[in-house]
Amino acid sequence: MTSASAPRPDMGAYDSPVILKSSPLWARLVVWAIVGVTTASILWACLAKIEEAIPAQGKLEPRGAVQPVQAPVGGVIDTVEVQEGETVEAGQVLITLNPSDTESQLQSRQDVQSRLISENQYYRAQLSGEGGQCRSPCPLRCPA
Repeated sequence: MTSASAPRPDMGAYDSPVILKSSPLWARLVVWAIVGVTTASILWACLAKIEEAIPAQGKLEPRGAVQPVQAPVGGVIDTVEVQEGETVEAGQVLITLNPSDTESQLQSRQDVQSRLISENQYYRAQLSGEGGQCRSPCPLRCPA
């Protein structure tokens, strides 16, 4: 048997002690900079709040049938009774129109209606042979 302190023939020149030199300062700084940036990035990724909305172009399509919201008459909106995104029920008032425009339109159409009725009565009278009497409130429509 061989003793533990006896030199081995295969070690030869490699058996000498080696003194390791420390790395240069710039190499240590680079390593610590990489470690620091990596640590800071991981901490930032864990703690920072990132905006979750991403602007993108697209087309919105409803899931079910489209239900248009239309007013039976036009006008100027006086008040809006619901908020954006609020769920509404059938028959619920959504907006209130300014009544002054609607009332003036109603009065104008009633005036037109009364003129057409009187003009219709005049022409019926002409056709039935009662031509001497003009019942139109407008003197320009009655023959002289």
